[in-house]
Amino acid sequence: MEMKLCSVGGCNNPVNTRGYCSAHYGRWKRHGDPLAGRKFDERHGMTNTRIYRCWLHIKQRCFNPECVNYKNYGGRGITMCDKWANSFMAFYEDMGEPPTLDHSIERSDVNGNYEPTNCYWADGNTQIANQRVRNTNTSGFVGVTKSANRWQARVCWQGTNHYIGSFKTPEEAATWRDAYVIANGWPHTLNCSVGA
Repeated sequence: MEMKLCSVGGCNNPVNTRGYCSAHYGRWKRHGDPLAGRKFDERHGMTNTRIYRCWLHIKQRCFNPECVNYKNYGGRGITMCDKWANSFMAFYEDMGEPPTLDHSIERSDVNGNYEPTNCYWADGNTQIANQRVRNTNTSGFVGVTKSANRWQARVCWQGTNHYIGSFKTPEEAATWRDAYVIANGWPHTLNCSVGA
């Protein structure tokens, strides 16, 4: 049986995990890149930039079970495409710099992967509008929470929390919340599309 070699070009060490030798796997686990270190820094010189940290954080939450946010990303099956996972420069070439400091990476489909066709730079308002139903939400609807024996509907937009009303059922609250969003022309995720 032929011994498999590390997938990093020029490395002749045997594979340990994820296609890497133990040294490159250790770098990948610590830094999100098997080539992290001085030689890697010299290659693109962007290790201390905001966009590099963004790329690194995406990799951590998608691939590292010890990452605090892993359960909401990799734990739900969300991953980063191979092209980006294997190359920061590929990610940088596809995404470019965020337009402002208020912009961060967002996925068009919040249940989809980090890949060129599903990612764009979004400001904080857009990210709030694109939220999915969290696993701690007992109503099953975005923007609907229980308070005493009633269901409250709310929408957050441009830093302001808009209280819509109190309703007998979560379905009723979700319907009114969606109507409020539509009436204002806001880009929020609608509950009528959550289960679709």
